[in-house]
Amino acid sequence: MTSACPQSAIDSLKRFPLMLKSLVHGLSEENLLFRPEDGSWSILEILGHLVDEEKLDFPRRMKLILEGQDWPSIDPVGWAQKHAYQDQRADRQMTEFVKLRSHSIEWLESLEINEALLVTDYDNPNLGPLSFGDLLFAWSAHDLLHVRQISRRLFEWNEKQAGEFQVAYAGSWHPK
Repeated sequence: MTSACPQSAIDSLKRFPLMLKSLVHGLSEENLLFRPEDGSWSILEILGHLVDEEKLDFPRRMKLILEGQDWPSIDPVGWAQKHAYQDQRADRQMTEFVKLRSHSIEWLESLEINEALLVTDYDNPNLGPLSFGDLLFAWSAHDLLHVRQISRRLFEWNEKQAGEFQVAYAGSWHPK
């Protein structure tokens, strides 16, 4: 028997929309569109990515595992251009994400998540075997990686707004 706690991942997936809303609530359009010099995604692009991930990746692939079907290829980086993330409206992206996540949670809660389900896997030709449990916990971790990414974008925006003033007194983004 596994020591994994799938309810912990589901609870994290449930909490994420509230965390996301609180991170982006009230941001100016300029802040939402801001990209750092390294070309990393803007907060608006991150929101678009999260919508597509909810539609085209984690829940879809978990369903395909249960159905014993092959996975279609995905291109998360290409989606940013193809789906014009930077041209979308943040409020619409947020509304769409919350709706999709709500459906995902309903689906997860309709399942009897037990050991047999968690270890049901798909042999991905590029990544090797991935189980339902792997994807469940990766999905929750994916959310948290984007919390970090959005936080970094907000930090970089703050540095930009500081102009000639330094933010070093706050501490380093990359502590040693």
